[in-house]
Amino acid sequence: MRNTLLLLSLIMFFSCSHPENSLLPVLSRADLLLQIGYADSALILLDSFPVDDLTTVSLQARHALLLTQAMDKNYITLTGDSLIRIAVKYYDSTNDLSSRAKAHYYWGRVHQDMGDVEGTVREFLTAMPLAKKAKEHTLMCLLQGNLGYLCWEHGLLDEADSLYKEEIQLTELHRDSLHWAMALAMRGDICMERGEEYYAEAESCLKQALMIVKASFGMHLHEESEIVRSLGYLYERMSDFSKTTYFINYYMTLQPYPESMYECYLLLGSTYYKQEKRDSAKVYLDKCLSSSSYSIKEGAYMRLADIARAEGKETDAVYYEKCSLVYEDSVRQLEKPVEIVTLSKDILYRQAARKYASSSLLYQYCIGGLVILLLLAIVLFTYKRKYKKHEEVRLLKEHKSTLLLLEKFQQEIDTKEKEMLSLKRECDEYDNGRLRQTQLISAYEELLMQKNEICIQLENQRVKDTLIINQLQKKNFISLIENTPIYHRLLELIKVNKENPDLKEKLNEKEWEELETEIGKLFPEFIRNLSAKYTLLLMDDIHFCCLVRFGFKKAEIQYILSRTLDAVYKYEKALKGRMQISKDVKLDELLKRME
Repeated sequence: MRNTLLLLSLIMFFSCSHPENSLLPVLSRADLLLQIGYADSALILLDSFPVDDLTTVSLQARHALLLTQAMDKNYITLTGDSLIRIAVKYYDSTNDLSSRAKAHYYWGRVHQDMGDVEGTVREFLTAMPLAKKAKEHTLMCLLQGNLGYLCWEHGLLDEADSLYKEEIQLTELHRDSLHWAMALAMRGDICMERGEEYYAEAESCLKQALMIVKASFGMHLHEESEIVRSLGYLYERMSDFSKTTYFINYYMTLQPYPESMYECYLLLGSTYYKQEKRDSAKVYLDKCLSSSSYSIKEGAYMRLADIARAEGKETDAVYYEKCSLVYEDSVRQLEKPVEIVTLSKDILYRQAARKYASSSLLYQYCIGGLVILLLLAIVLFTYKRKYKKHEEVRLLKEHKSTLLLLEKFQQEIDTKEKEMLSLKRECDEYDNGRLRQTQLISAYEELLMQKNEICIQLENQRVKDTLIINQLQKKNFISLIENTPIYHRLLELIKVNKENPDLKEKLNEKEWEELETEIGKLFPEFIRNLSAKYTLLLMDDIHFCCLVRFGFKKAEIQYILSRTLDAVYKYEKALKGRMQISKDVKLDELLKRME
């Protein structure tokens, strides 16, 4: 805490010293604090912010949005919308979809705290497509969760359940554990409302939610208390009194506030009533009558009526029933399910109508052009594909014929060298007979000249083959290697080890040498450049790089090396460390530059 206060003091000092240059970093700091879960520190920073120094509209809008967000995250009831309107007005005139979505969401939250159902739904539905387009998955979770809660609160269980299911899918996809837990908890409440046949599903959802929240090690006590409270209600309905008492006590340790205690009293009163402990039940139910919540008073009066009737006090029972009906009517007056559904449909319809009106004319003008472009693209693609295939076939044939010529020239050179060696030996044996010796020397020189001519032809043919290989590499690299024996061996190894995990067959030393030779034919300088630039590489590292350059993916390399996929990823990380390159560098692209 001392470090946080020191940091805030330093930030405020610099903001006072250089207001224009350092206001934006201070707001960015507050934004970061909100993102990492320190909403209380962000609120302190924003509350002590020099508002008079906000000389531009963009700074005023960002400050307004962040302050509203900080208050909401600190569970401060938002009683007016003058602040958030500044952010909404500014961001609606920009292309910043993320901030625009947040501004409308928090305007909706202000309406929600003020009890304005229509305004809440309108702003949430305005923010939803913006958040989706901006890929703000956390904001999407908040929107779906709040709309789901609003529907649940007003008795629209199917609509609420649908929204929470969507939120659960989104949170699982993005590994957002907190929103995942709260969506599960709300689904548990919905299942509880649906009746006894859904109690098992409700228990499963709530237990899973509690497990997720408890794994945060006390960072989300408010959310934990909400889940514990729901479990208390569930077990009270299931008449599992020992678990009900346990979770009520659990909840009371997490929520020591007076208003939250009334829910505990109502639960305890109902539990004792079901156990026929009427005196204890009346003690706790009488305490509930001081609550400001209509629903709690309704439940308390209903239970008191049941107790009075069980004790034969019919007059008291009738009085309590009338009181219960009064508060039941008050609760129903707060519910506006028809308004929510009507408003939601109306807003969605108007959004779709505006989108259609603005784009229909454009579609009419573009449809013909798109059809023409599509036809041209198909014709061009077909022509290029046919030409490319024809060119590849021609180059491959030329490459094969060149290899045959190279092999033929090499054989001729070997033959000439053998003949020259034989003549040299014969010349050395003829010490006498100068004429014969002269003839042998002349024949030797003739063979040497022929060999040199063949060597020149061989070198020219190699240059030609290199040009062909370069052309083929540009066309299709796989065409060069797919007919090589080592490539087929690698494919076979992948198949064998994939189908027989316990076999763990590997390449032998001779096969690795064959792989190096084949890489050398295609890229003569590849291994040499790699070893020269990255001197710490081991031979196993060179082999790994050869496999990557051959185009094999990590999922295939694991079977070639007989390792797990996780081990291959770790090996690549260690390899990049020996190469002293960033972990974000793509190895296959780097190796292409080594040719």
